[in-house]
Amino acid sequence: MMGHARAAVGLARCLALGLLGLLMVGCVSTEERRQALMTELSRWEGRPVAELIEQWGPPASQVPDGQGGFICSYDRSTSRTTPGHSYPVRDKKGKILYYYHTAGQTQRTERIRNFYVDGNGIIYKTSWKGL
Repeated sequence: MMGHARAAVGLARCLALGLLGLLMVGCVSTEERRQALMTELSRWEGRPVAELIEQWGPPASQVPDGQGGFICSYDRSTSRTTPGHSYPVRDKKGKILYYYHTAGQTQRTERIRNFYVDGNGIIYKTSWKGL
């Protein structure tokens, strides 16, 4: 019996380490995406906003920045809707009495990209919300 207990503990440790490794990969992946986004956006700093609009198209909104320039905002948000389901509710003999319906659910992932533009039309700062 001692051999089986020792093997079970070893297996549990291996599974725990494997799970920890998977969790860490997910964190690294998110950090890598964050760094890539920050690098991509920072490349626009010092460049004319006309180049941005030429590549990205017109912004979703453009508002004054309070310093003689403006902020171009691009909304790259996405939505995903899962369908609802219907389940039959039966009596003890299996006859369907009615259907129970669940509503679909929509999940929105917000992805906003802001470009701060000075009075000369040059991007001087970027910010973002959502990967």
